[in-house]
Amino acid sequence: MGPGILLAWAAAAAAAETITTGTASPLVRERVDPELPPELVVREAVTCSVVFQVGTDGLPESVQVSGCPDAFREPVRQAALRWRFRPQVLGGQAVPYRYTARFDFAPTAGEAPFRAEAGGAPVAGAVRVIHQEEPRVDEALLRRLGEVRCKVRIEVGADGVPERAEVVEAPDALREALVEAALRWRFEPVVVEGRAVPFTWVWSYERSSL
Repeated sequence: MGPGILLAWAAAAAAAETITTGTASPLVRERVDPELPPELVVREAVTCSVVFQVGTDGLPESVQVSGCPDAFREPVRQAALRWRFRPQVLGGQAVPYRYTARFDFAPTAGEAPFRAEAGGAPVAGAVRVIHQEEPRVDEALLRRLGEVRCKVRIEVGADGVPERAEVVEAPDALREALVEAALRWRFEPVVVEGRAVPFTWVWSYERSSL
């Protein structure tokens, strides 16, 4: 292989680097979402940047996670190592490439009003979310929708398990997925005067394709 061919191949390989601000791309054949430890409470939005070095077989050879607290890095790294990509072929030959993705984690706990049934009097305080799920929606659909702002009212039983979810605001295409996700949430029971009571939680979900 002559020097000119080598230089052309190197330039083509450099061009194979793909950068995305999401986790959906034609290059991604299989993605795995991180599983955070149940004791890890996300109190404010967290973003992890992940750089994959993808081999000629489409498997990650290395993964670098940055931009987020240490507690998030290992779960994200473990999930990223299980991603599978489509090989990049340049000049009839598979070449390694670099792929960059971003994982966004929404807050899972915070201050929110809730309605207690004990005594019929509304009370307010902090509700702790112990398990949260995002709506399972195709990334291509989210890109078509652009920026979305949704609200879901979740009626939670005394045991912390949602009994009903009602979409207050959302595009029609997301309503069913939002309800299904909300019903999989789990909360720490709210105790008023020594007794666990039902309450209402309002989930605000925002997503941008940018």
